[in-house]
Amino acid sequence: MACPQCGCKTTYCYDEGDDMPGGDERLERCAACGHIFDIEDAAPEDEDDMPANAEITGRQKRSF
Repeated sequence: MACPQCGCKTTYCYDEGDDMPGGDERLERCAACGHIFDIEDAAPEDEDDMPANAEITGRQKRSF
């Protein structure tokens, strides 16, 4: 899932601070720009950014 506004791939579950435990699980907040969006509006992530075994190892590609 990526932010629809800036394309950042680091997002967090957004809690509106209401009394509902767990908040609205459909809302995400972008770590880079702070944009709050519904998960249905998320931009698709590029498959090319992750190595083929990233899901298996849990590691992401590093650039040096």
